[in-house]
Amino acid sequence: MLTWKAIIDWEAKLKVNYLIPRIEPYASDRVYNQWGFHYVCHFPDDPSARFNTPFGISSVDMQAPYYNPKGYWNGGIWPVMQWYLWRGLLESGEPALARKIAETILGTWNRYFEKEHYLGEHFMIAPEQMNGAANFGGLSAILVPMHAAYFSAYQMTTCYDVVILNQSADHANDTLSFQLSAPFLTALSHDLLVNMGKGGTRYDLIVNGKFFGEFVSDEFGHMTIRLPRPSGMDNVLVKPAAPARETGQ
Repeated sequence: MLTWKAIIDWEAKLKVNYLIPRIEPYASDRVYNQWGFHYVCHFPDDPSARFNTPFGISSVDMQAPYYNPKGYWNGGIWPVMQWYLWRGLLESGEPALARKIAETILGTWNRYFEKEHYLGEHFMIAPEQMNGAANFGGLSAILVPMHAAYFSAYQMTTCYDVVILNQSADHANDTLSFQLSAPFLTALSHDLLVNMGKGGTRYDLIVNGKFFGEFVSDEFGHMTIRLPRPSGMDNVLVKPAAPARETGQ
């Protein structure tokens, strides 16, 4: 198995430092492999602090000679890069690491917006501030779906090639119905992040009118569900678990 230490040793031998954009293609199931999986998934817990910061993932290896904490693309925290890594971790079945990426960058943007009332292009690691032209602050908009995934009830996040259609939530009955389509998905299965907004709740998943399985939301109200590739247009219903199944009858 290719480990994080093996990658560091390999880079040191070749005198190579990787920028985040170089490895972002691995955050897609189209080209994902073992090398990319281990490289990307270790960023949140990077023991050598090559990329990991309290504010998010650096755009550049911080041990690289060209790294600049006040830099533009050669340093700093960029929202779009966090989004790619977040989606890649969800794609690879790593919801806990994905959430860690999201919580870190969303926390940074929230704190410094409240402090500076300004959304820049990126965040400088030193001197710890938003930076870039204000008219490019729209780059922060990519964090909106990330925020919604965790903090908006009845919200779903899919893989790249899976489309959600005709979504409808019944708040009174705590149900969510939608359709899934994925004509270009090559993988045999995909992960769906569902935020029902209620923690520790049991739900039944019905796919095309048939019971698929029972799932329990975590303390935040989230469920990560692995589904087979849609066969055309799949009709999906999430509803509270049947009482008989809850009591074991």
